[in-house]
Amino acid sequence: MNIKSDFGNAISALIELLEAVGEKYWVVPLRNHLAIWKQSGDASSHRSIYGGMGSFNDVMICRQNNYHVTEEQEPFVGQLFNDLSSVCYALSQQQGFTADALRLELGTVGCPMQGWRCRECGYGEVSRRNIDYYLAYRVVREAMIETASQGSLADCVRQTLSLNFPEITEARQKLEGRLTASGIAVNDRNGWIRLCPKCQSENISVYRWVELWDGIFRPDVDNLSGKTRS
Repeated sequence: MNIKSDFGNAISALIELLEAVGEKYWVVPLRNHLAIWKQSGDASSHRSIYGGMGSFNDVMICRQNNYHVTEEQEPFVGQLFNDLSSVCYALSQQQGFTADALRLELGTVGCPMQGWRCRECGYGEVSRRNIDYYLAYRVVREAMIETASQGSLADCVRQTLSLNFPEITEARQKLEGRLTASGIAVNDRNGWIRLCPKCQSENISVYRWVELWDGIFRPDVDNLSGKTRS
């Protein structure tokens, strides 16, 4: 089997990412795990940092946690960190991934679009920031698979930090069009909607939509039930 991504490749990329965003504490144990793997081929020590309060699972790369990321970088860098962490954990238990196996491990189907919905009149809204989080799920994973096929996940770190995704502007525009066609408003609002812009109700909830094969967004089955139109 032609191995394109192994533990050393993935954890080196993860270390580079954490150093770039100013993470201090976790870089040291990750470097130790890399050193052990290089010496013995054993990556089992890496699994010890996952699980429980205060573990590596609790790391969230965002400006609120004082990481060195811009507002525009945040959705994409956060997604890359989550995916690299998952890949490192998986690779600590197996020899390696081909690019095709990495695609199966990550998946690129997508995630729900998150926004707000009025439970009185059914008004739905997402912000352009929500759109970037939605797009980051796909474009970061595609970049990981592409760079893995070329041999270095560290290239994906540099690509993501520089936001070098040539298709992203067009993807945003097309996605806004599909949301509008689905009856969902798009704006630059940040934070909780206090009053429904349509009916002035305070009965607002977090809401999720999934994009189906026809490009139309429909309510996710996991939404809370309540007084709202379909």
